[in-house]
Amino acid sequence: MSICQNHVQDITEVTILKYYRLRHIVTSNITSTLKDAFRLATEKMPECARLIPLFPEIKSTTMPYDALDSQEALKLKKVIDNMGDNWSMRDKAITSIVYYLGLRRGDIARLRIQDVDFESDSLSFIQSKTLVRQELPLRPVVGNAIYNYIVKERPSCDIESLFVIDDGKNIRPMTAWCVYDIMKKVFKAADVRTDGGLKGVHIFRHNLVSKLMHSGCDSLEVTAVLGHIRPESLKSYLSSDEKALKKCALDINEYPINMTAFNQYL
Repeated sequence: MSICQNHVQDITEVTILKYYRLRHIVTSNITSTLKDAFRLATEKMPECARLIPLFPEIKSTTMPYDALDSQEALKLKKVIDNMGDNWSMRDKAITSIVYYLGLRRGDIARLRIQDVDFESDSLSFIQSKTLVRQELPLRPVVGNAIYNYIVKERPSCDIESLFVIDDGKNIRPMTAWCVYDIMKKVFKAADVRTDGGLKGVHIFRHNLVSKLMHSGCDSLEVTAVLGHIRPESLKSYLSSDEKALKKCALDINEYPINMTAFNQYL
């Protein structure tokens, strides 16, 4: 007891110092923070070392990914499959790549014309995140959209980028943020998550994983499609799979529940 009384100020100072040094890190585990504080205090107070093992190990948890539900997915697909003349051919092509191939927005912005091979119906590019070359089959719906954009709409220029921005004054390569803005327009047209919630490009990547897994693809095949280096990278995607999570549910019919506890929150 005397140890705590004599040195509580020192421990507090160490904790505050650590907080300001690492203030860019959001710590969700108080136990971990206290253990780190005691480790830093050990140099001045060796007796703190014996207290560190007494803290229990608590696994960190993360919120499930805000994946699309079945109704949202249907509404978005309806818009994507029925893009009319009010959508540019460039935006149609980008949307088809996002929905059917699940590419990251940065990779879409960096695509070059030579990355598209219409002879072999393939799309080959270097991923910006892993710096590993990825080759994907070019589905007809995607290939046709890209071809129509290149032949009918893309301005003639010396830029290697597949997708460009033409504001009437100059032509420049597409940016990742422009890809994101296009997908926001798709969400708006589908009247999905207009009041908030995750929307953009990456959510379609999650949706593609769910569709592939439900169609019978194994984890190695899905990993290849996404361009992941390790199959373990799929964990964050699968943790938001509603159908897969329902298989893990336990029957609680044998355990009586006092409904009063639930009714007060209805």
